[in-house]
Amino acid sequence: MKKFFLLLVITLSCVSNLFAQDYQVNQKFVFHECLVLNRDFSIKEKIPSESGDPMGLYIFTEIEDKKYIVVTLGQETMYEIQVVNTVNGEVENGSKIDMYQGGIHFQESIVVINVFLEFDTTKNTEIPEAITIDVNNSPTFIQFKGIVPLS
Repeated sequence: MKKFFLLLVITLSCVSNLFAQDYQVNQKFVFHECLVLNRDFSIKEKIPSESGDPMGLYIFTEIEDKKYIVVTLGQETMYEIQVVNTVNGEVENGSKIDMYQGGIHFQESIVVINVFLEFDTTKNTEIPEAITIDVNNSPTFIQFKGIVPLS
């Protein structure tokens, strides 16, 4: 747990030092479970936190009027996504899905990524039940659960 929070402090310090200009962290969550899903949303692999400690971070930030999502798994950064489009979903039958579209630079090209925040509005409208990452042309989705906000 100490290693994880040390990583969080270092990550946030780096962001603030690199982008000492105008920045704002809008959302900070940790997650305790990672699922690899097939394209039909069946579970291919389930990776729980064995120690009960958080497995990774989800951070949504704005830096100089640009939006970014950073996702870590353990101490490794999985995604640093520059968001170019946001779609806030409507509440239907007690659920809502917000989508962020963006991309990352990978092997000299831009890879399109969609990030879905899935809310059960009967329980909470601020903390998602799941965060799902959809990398364009990937055979799987990555989904994070057991989400807890960081203050």
